[in-house]
Amino acid sequence: GGKGRRKMYEVDSWYCVRVEKEGVEDQTFSLFEICTCVQPDGRCRAREWYPSTDVCVGGRQRDGEQRFTLVYSHQKHLTLPQKGWVKVEVQRGSHRGCEYLIIEGEDECVGQACR
Repeated sequence: GGKGRRKMYEVDSWYCVRVEKEGVEDQTFSLFEICTCVQPDGRCRAREWYPSTDVCVGGRQRDGEQRFTLVYSHQKHLTLPQKGWVKVEVQRGSHRGCEYLIIEGEDECVGQACR
């Protein structure tokens, strides 16, 4: 194999929200499912979940209950920064056969990631 390349081992996936520096003001964030162990430099493989109103009754989200769906099922490379992310717990649900996630305590978690 190539120098410096290490295999990223699959783990029981877990979830985190990541807030970009530009997103701190308005608390915009991304939800990731981390699928491999995280390397010391923050590298890992993950799947991104996107906010979606397609899985909401009446097409509306309730405050703090944003629903996220998986757009691409394949994992992509991700580097978690030293700061700006926090591990979260999620609730799973299904609407018309489409799986979705809700972040438990979303506002609080995003606030933590902004610190």
